[in-house]
Amino acid sequence: AWDHAPGTLLISEAGGYCRCLDGSPYDPARNAKGLMSTGSAAAWQASYDALFAT
Repeated sequence: AWDHAPGTLLISEAGGYCRCLDGSPYDPARNAKGLMSTGSAAAWQASYDALFAT
């Protein structure tokens, strides 16, 4: 999980939005499955809905 930390930091500092696929904030100490980064919270939700719609 530590290998995602630099990327999520850069994206977050640039104003982007990084969350685990369960919607929780990225935490390198937590072993969550899946990570998605977008330009905003709204874009994250729209992408999530499009990818995982049932």
